[in-house]
Amino acid sequence: MQSLSSTSASPSFWEKQKWLVLVVTLGLVAISTTSSLLWVWSDLQRQAHAHFKVWEEDISEELLVPEKLSEAPLKDKVLAHWQGLAPWTIVRSKACEGNELSFRLPLSLYGTTSQELWICSTPSALFLATARSPQGTAMLLLTLLIGGGVGLWSWWSWQKSRLTELEIQAHRRQSLWSERLAHDLRSPLMGLRSLEEDWPSDSKPLFLATLKRLEGMADQLLHDGRRLGTSRSLRQSLKTVLEELATRFKTARQTQIIDQLGRDELIDEDVERALHALLNNAFQASEDRPVKVHLFSEEDFIRVLIRDQGPGLSEELLKRLGRERLAPSADKVESRGVGAWSAGETARARGGDLKFRPAHPHGLETEFSIRRLGGT
Repeated sequence: MQSLSSTSASPSFWEKQKWLVLVVTLGLVAISTTSSLLWVWSDLQRQAHAHFKVWEEDISEELLVPEKLSEAPLKDKVLAHWQGLAPWTIVRSKACEGNELSFRLPLSLYGTTSQELWICSTPSALFLATARSPQGTAMLLLTLLIGGGVGLWSWWSWQKSRLTELEIQAHRRQSLWSERLAHDLRSPLMGLRSLEEDWPSDSKPLFLATLKRLEGMADQLLHDGRRLGTSRSLRQSLKTVLEELATRFKTARQTQIIDQLGRDELIDEDVERALHALLNNAFQASEDRPVKVHLFSEEDFIRVLIRDQGPGLSEELLKRLGRERLAPSADKVESRGVGAWSAGETARARGGDLKFRPAHPHGLETEFSIRRLGGT
């Protein structure tokens, strides 16, 4: 039974959604940040190879023969130009320090690698350069877009769940009002019933007919109020039923659910029992094969299609199943009659019906339909 208070039901749902949003957002941030850093770092290597490749022999010769250096070595000019392109890096002729990020840039002289340079950077400098780069901006926008989408989806899911909870509460308040009104009507009706013997004979039939009609209306009001008072979510009820059946049928956890409901629908306790009986029959017939459940709505009706993979039923039994109370027997297929009959009575009492038809290539398809709770 779901809680009457929305403040106790909604936060538990929202807590799950909140952690989901947090995990997804942090994951996106980590992935986008790492991708951006790798992108900028690989682009830096490409630029460095392209920049120093043109002058690598001259720089290599200057490094080999430092005594021939002119007053303005070419190496210094090339390095100065590079610093203008990537000011957040340091070029060394020896390996970088242990806490620095680096990559090796080999220099060739006459076709043979003779010297090398090291392009170094601190992690903080790389991070700042990435944040200012077009790649970092693109990744940040992508993260915000996807994170915003996940947040919007989570908010919308919470709103739909909250709407269902509010509707359940409204039905239960209506249930309480209906039961109280039905109870209050019974006292004056009992008073009128006590006047039956003293009522004039010429108008007595009309009096009794009117009284009987008023008593019927009070009974119907009480019955409808009790139905509304046991309202619950169809999706949650189906989940609960399948979890219970999973303790007896291992294939219950493999149930394929096709949910085409525009929004979550409300059902009462008797409908939940009917679904339990029909699914129990389906799993018994299917044995070790899974069952498919299809949920959808049409105008004022909710429809649940249950398709099993059992041996099926004869045409004679299909006509009687759900409409007659079949006696249990040793045959598993024919012993399903009592639960189906009860489910059929529940469906018809709510303006719907219970139908059975053969499924291809084998099995049985059960269609359970009811009017929306609270509808006319």
